[in-house]
Amino acid sequence: MSLIQKLTLKYIHAVSIGYLTATNIIMIITFMTAFLTPEKAVIIYINKYKEANIELIIVLICTIISLISSWRIINGMGKHYKI
Repeated sequence: MSLIQKLTLKYIHAVSIGYLTATNIIMIITFMTAFLTPEKAVIIYINKYKEANIELIIVLICTIISLISSWRIINGMGKHYKI
């Protein structure tokens, strides 16, 4: 594997971990916002600025890349730690 391929894989893994972390933070913030209101609810506008279609594509692509990267990272850990 060439140096460029290794750096590309590391970049993809870093972006995937960042995406997973960001989605987790957004979920926690949304939950806490709803939890702290008296109604225990919030309204989330999905298509307020007419961008929902492109966001769906971005989310699906990032999710697929994150799942593949997570699988590769876990397999790599198994090689080093005898899991």
